[in-house]
Amino acid sequence: MNKYLLIIFCSWISACSLFETNATIKNPKNKLAIITQKRDLSNKAMSIGPYFNTSKCEIEIECDCCASDLLFIDDKRFVYIAYCLESDSYLKGVYEANDTSITLHFDGKQIIKEHNLDDPKDSLGLAKPEFILKDTINKATTLTTSKYQCGKIAYYKIGRENPEYGVFDKKGDVKAAIAAMKKEQIWQRLKW
Repeated sequence: MNKYLLIIFCSWISACSLFETNATIKNPKNKLAIITQKRDLSNKAMSIGPYFNTSKCEIEIECDCCASDLLFIDDKRFVYIAYCLESDSYLKGVYEANDTSITLHFDGKQIIKEHNLDDPKDSLGLAKPEFILKDTINKATTLTTSKYQCGKIAYYKIGRENPEYGVFDKKGDVKAAIAAMKKEQIWQRLKW
């Protein structure tokens, strides 16, 4: 009988360890440490805004130049798109993600898409381009996000000074966004 109990107990311990996302180990100084699991965010999109309403558990975007999207292209690369009335900015980099945070390493490359808000025709009556693309290089930078919970909604606080807030968008279509960037020659200029 004890042999069967021992087998059942060992099976139960093995099964439980398969479902754990965090593991606890002792480091050399005999202090407990938590190891988080690496996450692959491939083909996921995050909507970003300057405010998070904790009573409604949603992002609030109520101004020009407030909305952004963070597109996770594959298991390493991302594109950050900041929308504005006059121009949109496209930045890229690589990321590291686990259960509690996402670290974004921006490489400094930026494509600015300036919208033509004036008369759609020039003085000769010829059509002006809908937008103009400009390449810029900024200082490489890193932002770390922290994960929080609001009811059933997980949200992320991005940056420390003037933070933004992000929520994964179930309707976000990364492949369609990449296709649109390719059509407008933005993807090619990002130079992956």
